[in-house]
Amino acid sequence: MRTLTRQIAYAAIAVAVALTAYPYTSFAAPDCSYNGAIDPPLPDLNPPDGFCDATGSIKALGSLVVTPTNPLEITGPDGLFLRITEQPPRFPVSVLPGSFFVDHGIVASVSPDASGDINIDARGDIQNQGGTISLVNEFGQIRLKAGVEIIMNGPDLGDPLLNPSSLFIARYINFRSAKGRIDLKNTSMVSYSQFLDFVAPRGSIAIHNSIIFVLPDRSAERVGQCRFQPQVKNGIVIKPVIGLDDPTNTFVCQPVIVKK
Repeated sequence: MRTLTRQIAYAAIAVAVALTAYPYTSFAAPDCSYNGAIDPPLPDLNPPDGFCDATGSIKALGSLVVTPTNPLEITGPDGLFLRITEQPPRFPVSVLPGSFFVDHGIVASVSPDASGDINIDARGDIQNQGGTISLVNEFGQIRLKAGVEIIMNGPDLGDPLLNPSSLFIARYINFRSAKGRIDLKNTSMVSYSQFLDFVAPRGSIAIHNSIIFVLPDRSAERVGQCRFQPQVKNGIVIKPVIGLDDPTNTFVCQPVIVKK
């Protein structure tokens, strides 16, 4: 088991490094205000490479849409706390106000040894639609909190271990959608703590073509727990957890459905 954990973790980290090195080919300066959602705009200084640099505490108004023309990278040792409000509504109107929306763009961390946590708190959705997300934070946490739903729907690049379109590696990972579902496709997740949590108190949780890997604590030989909390009433699951028996998925963890 220890050998397997190292192989999966190292493969995932290699994918993260490759994705963060993805070349940006446009010669135009990126719109690091994200259509006015962030004022003043984010810098591009790490070094200037066509990626907008995000670190520390950032507030975005309306919605933040990452496209191929304004890729986003998380830099520095301080992690990121990104809060996205619902006002004012912004273009495109098809995106729910208050959303963090990756529209065929790239979001990547470039400091895998950073000690700060990565937190994205959106009043609307958190979605990857046709893009690439690669967040590596081995010594900290990754928390995605959406007011409505979380959807990872990047392209199917084949084996999700070697070619995920959404990649998350952290000491601990928590996905929480307040009013809707959590839906993962073509996603790889590695938690170095004993747990990984999906919380959707008013929705379902669905997983397809993905791998979830949770290391045990040092005193345990078994893998850790991946915990799923869909909509439950009086101890009865109202909306399902879909994909636990899907052959396209790999769970290197103990799946637990939380009924509270």
